[in-house]
Amino acid sequence: ERDEEKTKTNSGHVRHPSWTRNASYQDAIDQMSEADIVERCVQAGAQAIFQVFITNAANIILLEPANEIKSLLNEHTDMCKRVLNIYRYMVVQVSMDKKTWIQLLLVMLRVTESVLKINPQVLVQYQGRKNQLLAGRLAG
Repeated sequence: ERDEEKTKTNSGHVRHPSWTRNASYQDAIDQMSEADIVERCVQAGAQAIFQVFITNAANIILLEPANEIKSLLNEHTDMCKRVLNIYRYMVVQVSMDKKTWIQLLLVMLRVTESVLKINPQVLVQYQGRKNQLLAGRLAG
């Protein structure tokens, strides 16, 4: 007998690794159908995953744009366009329940508000040069 499988206590009792599992427990586990095993798995569900993704992906767009550093603005614009393309794909191709649709619409409203809300001083500074602002690049 291996020491790993059985442990002898001071009282002389031999303890097996499965000592807390009685025969009825083992029989119930062994007799579970494939459907029962799958049903017992805890899953978040597709709709919950979509909602988390929608919310977290919006953070990319909601970052403060670096309008004065062209390379950073280019990267930020590219990432924003990618997120918006994913949102577009979800609208057209993904089956979403009402709660997920509401989440997407709320996020899009917040993103629109944030991107279009431009400080008046910045607006005057970039007058006539809309392509130097994130909002202008996303709109164009």
